[in-house]
Amino acid sequence: DLSGRTQGSWTPQHLWFVLYLLGYSALALPVFQYLRGPSGKRLVQGLATFFAGRGTILLLALPLALASAVPIGGSENPLVYLVWFVYGYLLMSDPCFQAALDRHTLTAFLSAILFTVFIFAVGQKVGPAWSPLWTLWGVVYNFSRWFWVVGVLGLGHRFLNTNSAVLRYANEAVYPFY
Repeated sequence: DLSGRTQGSWTPQHLWFVLYLLGYSALALPVFQYLRGPSGKRLVQGLATFFAGRGTILLLALPLALASAVPIGGSENPLVYLVWFVYGYLLMSDPCFQAALDRHTLTAFLSAILFTVFIFAVGQKVGPAWSPLWTLWGVVYNFSRWFWVVGVLGLGHRFLNTNSAVLRYANEAVYPFY
């Protein structure tokens, strides 16, 4: 209901994502519990070893592209955001993932820029659903999103993984805005 926003009273609409996070947490909790166990830790180690290979961390864009192809929720596809949520847990579960992100920072940024230029050059999705150009646009779009994330996480790890007066101030100063 938008009436809270238009009438000046409090509305939780700016916190819509909290309900989504609760749902994703409930759905992913059994998976996360498994990954914390002995066989799950071996699986995470195996995945971390695989994704430590050259270029393989960039392949994590494929599940995002596949999830976005599922026609639910339009541009707010909850399956895509569930994949992002699980990725967040997985990437922080083994230091090898961070090392892979660090190694691919430049490649990811350059690819993200190239793919973003393509997206802006072509414009919104064109053609009928599942046509070759429509499919290519969707794949490039999702790869671009993943490449930006890899690049930003790599740069953040490189430049924000220190303790400085500026970062301490910024960490405290952000709370009133949020």
